[in-house]
Amino acid sequence: SASATGGGGTGGFFFSQPVVVTGGTTRTLWSDAGTNTGYRVRINSANKLELSAGNGSAFTVIATAEALSLNKGHLVTAWDDGVNLNVQLDGGAIASIARPVVVAGTAGFTMGKNNTAESDYFAGIAYNGFYRKDLAPTDVERSAVQKYLKSKAGL
Repeated sequence: SASATGGGGTGGFFFSQPVVVTGGTTRTLWSDAGTNTGYRVRINSANKLELSAGNGSAFTVIATAEALSLNKGHLVTAWDDGVNLNVQLDGGAIASIARPVVVAGTAGFTMGKNNTAESDYFAGIAYNGFYRKDLAPTDVERSAVQKYLKSKAGL
């Protein structure tokens, strides 16, 4: 699914969604990325949750230490709090890396595949998620969103 507007943020980012991965290799969950610009949330080929942010010439990437298990429900959360890029799997350890200057991706965003490209399709079940542009929630807000999403997906 795609939206013609709503991507293109540079001042923060938050995405959380319960998923069940059933196959594939590099599986994009959310992207407003252009050529080395914008944000991408995906499950990489090692089955780890990954957040990328582009500065116009390269992507800065952070991935969880833990891998998702195939055919099992997981809650994925990725955010840019203005200082770091962060990823968290199932409420476990938060992996962080210093954020780059983020150059806005394309004006819209795509869920379930690369933005504006026919590649990196998500294979599995993606439950209702939450996306927030240009602002990362506080720890308390993030925890509340995660708890709500987990309850709605029966995790």
